[in-house]
Amino acid sequence: MQSVSETIFLNGSVITVDPNDRECEAVAVCGNKISFVGTTEEARRRIGPEDSVIDLAGRSLLPGFNEAHCHFGYAGTAKLQAYVGYPEVQSIDDIKKVVAQWAAKTPKGQWIVGRGWDETKYPDRRRPTRWDLDEAAPDHPVFLTRTCGHMSVVNSRLLAEEGIDRNTPDPHGGMIERDSNGELTGLLLEHAHIPLRVRTAPSVDLLDKGMNAINQEFMKYGITSATDMSGRNINEIRLFQKKLARGEIQFRMYYVVRNSGPVTLGSDYLKTGLITGYGDQWMRLGCFKAQMDGSGSGGSGAMWTPYPGGGNYTGILHMTQEELDALVFLGHEAGYQVCVHAVGTRAVEMTLNSFERALSKIPRDDHRFRIEHCTFCDDSLADRIRDLGVIPVIGPAFLYWIGDGYIQKYHPEWLDWAVAARRLLDRGIKVAFHSDLPVVPCNPLPAIYNAVTRKTESGQDIGTAQKVTLQEAIRAYTLAGAYASFEEDIKGSIEVGKLADLVVLSGDILRVNAEEIKNLSADMTMVDGNIRYREEFS
Repeated sequence: MQSVSETIFLNGSVITVDPNDRECEAVAVCGNKISFVGTTEEARRRIGPEDSVIDLAGRSLLPGFNEAHCHFGYAGTAKLQAYVGYPEVQSIDDIKKVVAQWAAKTPKGQWIVGRGWDETKYPDRRRPTRWDLDEAAPDHPVFLTRTCGHMSVVNSRLLAEEGIDRNTPDPHGGMIERDSNGELTGLLLEHAHIPLRVRTAPSVDLLDKGMNAINQEFMKYGITSATDMSGRNINEIRLFQKKLARGEIQFRMYYVVRNSGPVTLGSDYLKTGLITGYGDQWMRLGCFKAQMDGSGSGGSGAMWTPYPGGGNYTGILHMTQEELDALVFLGHEAGYQVCVHAVGTRAVEMTLNSFERALSKIPRDDHRFRIEHCTFCDDSLADRIRDLGVIPVIGPAFLYWIGDGYIQKYHPEWLDWAVAARRLLDRGIKVAFHSDLPVVPCNPLPAIYNAVTRKTESGQDIGTAQKVTLQEAIRAYTLAGAYASFEEDIKGSIEVGKLADLVVLSGDILRVNAEEIKNLSADMTMVDGNIRYREEFS
């Protein structure tokens, strides 16, 4: 019997994610730490008069999920603006209706800003154009970003106000789309739309409301830690810190700072002398981030060979090899963990080149350089990732929610390269999973389902050679995420002395049929020893 009160979980399937992948029955929590892991019989002997006892009744108890790559602030504000995401919006006509509704309540001349369109979900699979938006809102500049965040469609009024016409050259690292007659379609890709995204960054008021919504969503899904990858809006970082101090945020944050085109927050942080790891168990400074290419679902990732459909289009690179080399070395020399957004095979290869060159100049044993997404990866790239000790942070959530679009767009060979978890794990590489919220929903269970079955939301097979085991998928969504932020000693597994960040599922994930994994939910979320979300147990 303990002298200090505990919360004791009994009669469960406790998935520890410890070095031996032990499955236990019971866990005790004292304060904000795990104080016991073992059998129900042993746990019963600990129960004192002040203890709280929770009967898991066969449910699974896991370490809290770690969302290793998301855009927390932007996710929260998406539905507070002109939201054009699926399933609410399922066609170009639906987009027009949303824009027209916003035009009706927005003073003429003011911008209409929104996000979420995805042409792969539409019957005609057509991207919206400026002419579509002109029809819905001729008197307002309209700026709608695709779900991937890497391209936007704008209307004719906005193009005119920005001085963009058919003679405007493509910016370095970007593209202004033109049709076969040379007319602007209204689609701006990568560095052609990033300056406008920076200018339309959400207000502090919108961020405040949005953060509340996403915090609740994280608790509902059992997400107790996250890495925020936006790294561009100082207001997000300040506001998160304030809300954390006020008790309005219940999860732990590892936040990056980035350099990307007009975004120079990373360089600004270098001037402070702060480096990766500064902070505490709730909010910690993370990576120095660079962005090398575009989107997997949007078709702007930089590949070795042309995309299907004819022509020589191979995607969009944001930088030259020399520019990336300089940026990676800048962060590495200052002492940061460095991460690079690289989706396509060419971008991944160039990122590995830069990592190798930086480490040859200043060796560091435990650098934990990260490739964000690493969406397309063949054997040769996987070998280099292993040899350099790089962490791929990959998204089976993509393949579940928008994998049908990958099947529509890509060569069969590319589908075997996509989110190549099996290829990477077989080489002993530590792999972390993410959703990239708001690109796709952040619920980890459909993503774990996809990692195990390689089935999309509609049930199509995609790259089945890359299936992983259930234990491997759970580890990638828990302990591997902690490792990717240098925090594996304090969280990510259920072991005595670690932080009591836990999630109770609605069933026994190790014993349900694989098809049922995606239908499980979180019945309880505990963060720092406190229950932050709870469904009534049946």
